[in-house]
Amino acid sequence: DATGAVRWTVTSDMPTFALAFGPDCATLATGGFAEGDYGEWGGDYMSNVSLNDAATGKIQMRPELEDESMTCCMAYSPDGATLGIGDRSGNLTLYDTSTWTRRRERGEGDQNAMEQLVFSPDSSKVVALRMKQIQLYDVATLALRRRRRHIPLHYNPMTDAWQKEPPTEAEVAVAKAEWDRRHAAAAA
Repeated sequence: DATGAVRWTVTSDMPTFALAFGPDCATLATGGFAEGDYGEWGGDYMSNVSLNDAATGKIQMRPELEDESMTCCMAYSPDGATLGIGDRSGNLTLYDTSTWTRRRERGEGDQNAMEQLVFSPDSSKVVALRMKQIQLYDVATLALRRRRRHIPLHYNPMTDAWQKEPPTEAEVAVAKAEWDRRHAAAAA
């Protein structure tokens, strides 16, 4: 809330790796894995997704999803009709949120985990970040529309811009001095 106080805590006997608010902000989906051997990336994993009341944290339901790999990331489409789940095996699965049935699935087969999912504002496309690649998919067919190599960018406070190389120590020192100067003036 506005005071910064903890409203509730998600508790689970299974690890949680992914969170996604529903578009109405009334539901918080949590995902991780359940059942099997929880050893260091070994054994059998089953996706474990819970839908929680965002106001109370109470579990509303645990949909019976068909995923057989650990949930690494998830996102709701802005229209609320779809929940996308990315797993550690590199699969992207889209679920219909009215029936919790699998709408589409696409596996890359290379065992590179999905790291992040983002839907377009019109819910027609989904972008996946996985192992230094950005992939754009069409939601209706899950056809891959574009793939780009992801190059991490670094923020340079001197130029107020993102760049491929991190800022130098001198640039960071100048930016820190400017930051300190501005905040000292604001506090006076």
